[in-house]
Amino acid sequence: MPVHRVTWRSLLSALVCPQCAPLGPQWTVDVASGLTPGVPSPIVSNVTYDRVRDNRLRRMADRQGLVLRRSRRRDVRALDYGRYWLSDARTNRLVTPEAGLTIDEVEVYLTDR
Repeated sequence: MPVHRVTWRSLLSALVCPQCAPLGPQWTVDVASGLTPGVPSPIVSNVTYDRVRDNRLRRMADRQGLVLRRSRRRDVRALDYGRYWLSDARTNRLVTPEAGLTIDEVEVYLTDR
């Protein structure tokens, strides 16, 4: 399948054009290869899914009187990269281990509580 290289201007005009409107949802941005028709990009969809999941877990924690905090590290080799902590909203005391939890562990903790 050929890879089509287009500019942002032509992409936006294609999404707005009524004749090209059916093409809009089928085209996804793939960082490595430009635009690929019909192939969903794992980069774009994972980022959206992670953000939605984070927000859902934050709301769950809030309903239980907790605050979900995420590590701010950007170095993937750091020990606390991608870790989360839950603390009591009133006392600011950690209710999870100091080493933190993965997002999956946070979800299990909040659903089993």
